[in-house]
Amino acid sequence: MSLIDWLTKGLERFYEEIVRVLGYDRLPSMDDCDKLPYTYATVHEIQRYGNIVPFGVFHETTQHTKLRGYDIPKGTMVFTNLTAILTDKEHWKYPDTFNPDNFLDDNGHFFKPESFLPFSLGPRVCLGETLAKTELFLFVTSLLQRIRFSWPPDVKWPDMNGIVSVVRSPEPFNIICHSRGSTE
Repeated sequence: MSLIDWLTKGLERFYEEIVRVLGYDRLPSMDDCDKLPYTYATVHEIQRYGNIVPFGVFHETTQHTKLRGYDIPKGTMVFTNLTAILTDKEHWKYPDTFNPDNFLDDNGHFFKPESFLPFSLGPRVCLGETLAKTELFLFVTSLLQRIRFSWPPDVKWPDMNGIVSVVRSPEPFNIICHSRGSTE
């Protein structure tokens, strides 16, 4: 499923699950994650597909190291190719497209694959990971509970590769936001 397809079809599935579990007014809490598997999977897929730090944070070896038969001298800059991990065909059902089913098992329950590493890995994983995951779930869920997004008519879809640097950011784009409580 392309991101465009998901925005037209999957977004409504996301919203229907939120309304079924939370209603229209109750704010989400982290206790709702288990009751909102598609929603939780979508938030994780946003992180996987968004891949905002494609090479993680650069590190430097503190001592001479041997890795898979290769000698890595002390002081060598090392980075993780998170793009390769987050799009590996051996680890993802839908590696090249936006699809929350990457995080759902055959019974529709949320699961997190080992290769989900948007905050890097190892002893220097992002210190803000727990806070970021909490805030992403609460923010995205409450936002989509109250706002319906649509694409402006006759507007070209932006290049989804974005602007790649140390941090990957989206191309500029416009989107229409409608209050779920209004007809305009």
